[in-house]
Amino acid sequence: MNFFCLSVLFALSLNVKAQEYKTRITIDTDTISLKSLGLKGKVSSVSDFSFIAVEKNGSIIKGAEIENYPDDKKLKWDNSLYWDRNILSGFRTIKYKYHFDIKGRNTQKEEYRSSKAKNPYTTYNYIYSNGRLLEVKEKIIFVEGNITLDTKYTYEDKRVKQIDTYRNYEMWKRTLFEYEGVILKSIKVFDSDANLSEMYEYEYNDKILLSARIVEMEYYEDEEKGHIKSEKIIKFDNQGNEVYEYSKYLIEDTYYIDEYNTEYNGLGKKNKSVAKRYKYKDGNKFDTYTNIYKYIYDEKNRIKEIYSCKEDETPFHITKYEYSEDAIIKESILTEDNETSKETYFKGLLIKKEDPNGDVFEYKYTFDSKENWVKVIEYKNTIPIKMRVREIKYHLN
Repeated sequence: MNFFCLSVLFALSLNVKAQEYKTRITIDTDTISLKSLGLKGKVSSVSDFSFIAVEKNGSIIKGAEIENYPDDKKLKWDNSLYWDRNILSGFRTIKYKYHFDIKGRNTQKEEYRSSKAKNPYTTYNYIYSNGRLLEVKEKIIFVEGNITLDTKYTYEDKRVKQIDTYRNYEMWKRTLFEYEGVILKSIKVFDSDANLSEMYEYEYNDKILLSARIVEMEYYEDEEKGHIKSEKIIKFDNQGNEVYEYSKYLIEDTYYIDEYNTEYNGLGKKNKSVAKRYKYKDGNKFDTYTNIYKYIYDEKNRIKEIYSCKEDETPFHITKYEYSEDAIIKESILTEDNETSKETYFKGLLIKKEDPNGDVFEYKYTFDSKENWVKVIEYKNTIPIKMRVREIKYHLN
């Protein structure tokens, strides 16, 4: 990902709080939830597959299935059907099935290469005890043989204390959690050779998280202690707002350093951010980038405009938002190329996308009785091109 894309994504991440950083600054011990999938009701399972949309006798039906990694030589349709970034494809097509118990806990996840496949190529089984995740059994099927991963969780005073992962029944990874009272102080991850591979350290003011440091280690054959492959430091204010982020990572023989400083207004919303990137090689600094972001809000304190600027504060990208009762229109403007694109959302679902080249994509949904969508068809310039289908089943009681 280049610095422009990285910077725009950073600009669009609004009002990040310390408590929202769980998957970024600690080891995630949660499974997928119905809420994160946007599902309503007592769902027992949901599967999700994508197809080419075909018009036949006045109806739109499922055509060929969109593969995970298509072979260009086998494609008989427009190659761009796979690489358009939208909800129906992207760089990896969605092909999964989730199972949930009556309490809404994810008990199994299956990943398929095709909707016609009798068996999944990867299966995750989640085992709970006393309301806590106790074990995860993963099986990956290859032509040459299978890989099994068995992850076991150990708790102490209702807090996870240790996670052991076995690969084909041999110790592969161990994760240790250190607490001070009820406060998590550090996490250390060790590989199969008992070398430290990852480390998470936390600093607090009383119980308020002030900073997190994340280190990833790398080992060469002639090294005893290894070296730091990447390092990240995140700092928060007393309200939990991220005010500083530092990242250092090694790619081949070059170190990249990213720094983000963020200011907030009196309501705790982003006001201005400054992002910088440096490169170091053989101790020499080169290729320095600086981007500045400015945030403007409407009278209801909703984000209205985001200006992504060069170091001289000349905008190179502008994002604008318009709100109505149930809809949001997001407009993106590349000022140097004079290109504009728009996305329209209704009740949180993408319903229209207008590209700078004039192409218009529309998305039409079909819902079940629980108000969960079970089918969405994508139209390109009024012509149906893709279909995404979800099969949702519910617990009877």
